[in-house]
Amino acid sequence: MKFSVLHQSQTNNSYTTFELQPALDYFVSTNVSVGGLLGISKDFDGRHTFLLGARGGYNVFLSNAASLWVRGGLIYGHYSYSGVGTQDFSGNYLALQIYAPLLWHPVPHFFLGAGPSFEADLISRFQGNSADKAVAIGVSSTIGGYFGGL
Repeated sequence: MKFSVLHQSQTNNSYTTFELQPALDYFVSTNVSVGGLLGISKDFDGRHTFLLGARGGYNVFLSNAASLWVRGGLIYGHYSYSGVGTQDFSGNYLALQIYAPLLWHPVPHFFLGAGPSFEADLISRFQGNSADKAVAIGVSSTIGGYFGGL
């Protein structure tokens, strides 16, 4: 589970986003993960976004109680603005996302973490036309658990 507070800027606009992304990752071999996520976000400018993503990652244990889990993947997002003037607007994007939380494992099979996050639009469309591409840099937190393994 990831909860993020991100500040995003585009050519003539900037805003803060709150995002919730439940995810599921599976370790296909020692320290190598594949996974996916669903998400929803809300911006202060009235934009609502639904997300779907796929990712891969690598976990490096630093000690018995700490690890660094670097993940990267592609995110598809569909967003809409409601009640802006007299019209509703929508768009979509495909973005590259990288997240590298430092995890603390206080007990077996449970972790808490935080770390830098980066997201950059590769494709951006608004009302069917090409649109400005956004870049988001922030600090995100995560909480999770796992079955099996160490």
